[in-house]
Amino acid sequence: MKTLTKIIKPILDACPYTMIGKKCIRVVGGKKSITKKPDKKIIRLQKGMKTGRNLSLIGVFCPFFWFALLTGMSKDFIILNAMHSSIVVAIGLIIVLFNYVAIRYHRSNA
Repeated sequence: MKTLTKIIKPILDACPYTMIGKKCIRVVGGKKSITKKPDKKIIRLQKGMKTGRNLSLIGVFCPFFWFALLTGMSKDFIILNAMHSSIVVAIGLIIVLFNYVAIRYHRSNA
């Protein structure tokens, strides 16, 4: 049950509706929001995660692959483009994973 909670809680915390709801409860309750200034290293690593995410999205939505697939080009050409796109996606995911691990390491040592 704890592992299920650990999986669902970050998803709910990232939900914009949950954030708005928590903000409304704080405002109605009269509590001032405490904003903690994030560490510069964490901000840099988060930007690296966004870069990796964007690189992965480029691989997923690669126009060369989709053009080859939708126009019915040869099987070999489609496989070539699929391999190229999957390599780009994998590189992006590796960048995201590297930055995520670095953030976790930085937060545990801070």
